[in-house]
Amino acid sequence: MADNSFPTRAGDFEQQFDRKAGMIRVAVPGVIQSFDPDTQRVTAIPAIQMKTMIDGIPEYKSMPEILNVPIVLPMAFGGKVAVTFPINSGDPCLLIFADRSISNFLQSGQEERPGGTVNEKTTKPRSHSLTDAICIPGLSADPQALPDWNNQAVEMRTQDRKLFISLDPAEGIAMTDGEATLNMKEGKFDLVAPKGANITAEQGINLNAAQGITMTDGQATVIIKDGKMSVDAPAGVDTVSKADITMKSSTAVRIESENNSITGDTGIEGTLGVSKTITSGDTIRSYGGNLVANKGTVIAREGEFGEGIDTITITTHRHDFDGENVLEPIPGS
Repeated sequence: MADNSFPTRAGDFEQQFDRKAGMIRVAVPGVIQSFDPDTQRVTAIPAIQMKTMIDGIPEYKSMPEILNVPIVLPMAFGGKVAVTFPINSGDPCLLIFADRSISNFLQSGQEERPGGTVNEKTTKPRSHSLTDAICIPGLSADPQALPDWNNQAVEMRTQDRKLFISLDPAEGIAMTDGEATLNMKEGKFDLVAPKGANITAEQGINLNAAQGITMTDGQATVIIKDGKMSVDAPAGVDTVSKADITMKSSTAVRIESENNSITGDTGIEGTLGVSKTITSGDTIRSYGGNLVANKGTVIAREGEFGEGIDTITITTHRHDFDGENVLEPIPGS
C-alpha cells in the first residue's frame, strides 16, 4: 500500500519542502521602530519583504512589526557592568529567531522550559517564530559605514569620530572631544586644552614629580625642581592677600628689581641684607631685626631726591641725611 503522507512526485516534494523551509525564520536584517529604555525592549520590523503568490503573480509585502523584542548588548551581570549606547527609531539591526519560545527565559533569566505552550501533550512548541525574535543593534549597511576606521585600536566613538576614546596597544590611551586631547603612553600623561582646564577638588590636589614640574602660559614660566622654585614672569607678578604673606629661608630671601626699588610700606622681621640700594618713598621698618647694607646704600627719600633732610630710623639710634652726607649718630637717640 502506498504511503500517501508524502507527495508521490519528486517535483511536488521539492516544492513542499521549499515551502516549509521558507517558513522557518532564522535571521533577517531589521529596522528598529521604537525603543523603551526602561525595559530595554524594541519594536522592530524585518527589513526583507515577504514574497507571496496571488493567482500565480508574485507580490512582496512588508512583514508585521514585532513587539517587545529583547536586545543584546555587551553586559557582564556578574561584574555588574555594561556598555550602553543610544538606540533610536530607524537604526538597523539583526533579528534572530530562537529555536523555541523565549518567554519564560525573559521572565527569569535562568534555565526554563519553553514557554508559549498551552498543553504540552497536544500543542507543538513554537519554533523559529517571529514572536521569539532577539535584536542585535548595530548591523552596518552601506549608508551607515563608519568613516576614519582605526583598525589598530578598540574605540568608543561618535559616528564621525570627532569624539572618541581609543585603547591602542602601540599608542596608549587617547581621548578627545574634537578640541581638547588627553594622551597616556608609557607612564606619560599629556593634556592639551585650547580653551582652558578647570580642576575642582574638595580634598586638595597633590602633584608629585621626581623630574620637576614646569608650568607656562607661553610667556611666564614656573619651574619646581630639586626643591627649588623659579618664576620667570616678563609681565610681572601680582600677589594679593587679605592676610599676611610669609617667606622663610634658612639662608636669605632675595628680591631683585631692575629699577632697584621696593614700593610701599615694607615691614621686616629679622635681617634685611642690602647688596645695592633700598629706596623707599614711604617706610621701611625693622621689627627687632637689622638693616644691613653690604657695600650698598639705604636711602629714605621725601619728594625729589636731595630735597630736605631725610631720616633713617633704626631701633637703637638715628642717622640724619642732609641730601649729600650721612650725619653722625645723634647720642641717646
